Amino acid sequence: MRTNFSITWCFALAMWGALSTHVAAEETVENPFRTARWLATQPRVAQRLDAVTSESEPPGSEQYAEPQQVPITALGVNIALPAGKLPESEATGLVKVGPLLTEMPRPWPTLVYTWMPAATRHQPLYFEEINAERYGYSRNWVLQPVVSTAHFFGTIPALPYLMAANCPGECVYTLGHYRAGSCPPYRRHCWPCDLLGGTVEAGTIAWMIVVLP
Repeated sequence: MRTNFSITWCFALAMWGALSTHVAAEETVENPFRTARWLATQPRVAQRLDAVTSESEPPGSEQYAEPQQVPITALGVNIALPAGKLPESEATGLVKVGPLLTEMPRPWPTLVYTWMPAATRHQPLYFEEINAERYGYSRNWVLQPVVSTAHFFGTIPALPYLMAANCPGECVYTLGHYRAGSCPPYRRHCWPCDLLGGTVEAGTIAWMIVVLP
């Protein structure tokens, strides 16, 4: 019983000591002005504090004194700083000298894009329909097969003329036609006028009349 009482008494003393230390520490931390006020009352300490304060404060700090109470009617919405608290504007002097260039264009070279035709070539196309196959000019779906059939069988008798005007092994370039994607006008395309082709066509017809029964 005595042992338990002794333990309880020791524990109470320890708690009281810790609590008093904590309260003293809080008073020391939370009330630093008491110490400063007491030091200010001492003559030597007050002189030293005044000397340190006067040396540590930068010049011009006297204008930032403690704010004073002013009536609410003296307050406004102007948030501009008073004159003398901002550095001098360098832009003002530049404006007086001359106009400011807000944009400096670079001397980029002029880019010009020119179309260059492709050097595609092929052998002569004797049965080609230029309007229908190249430019898309065609009749309706009923008449176009009839027109293409008539064009094919009508070109067969003229093959000697066309083969003499454009030899079968000759390279024909696509230069002279409209570019792909353009809107070409509709026009008629005729066979070339060639004297050799006419002679060969006439000789072929004469040979067929003489030789064939």
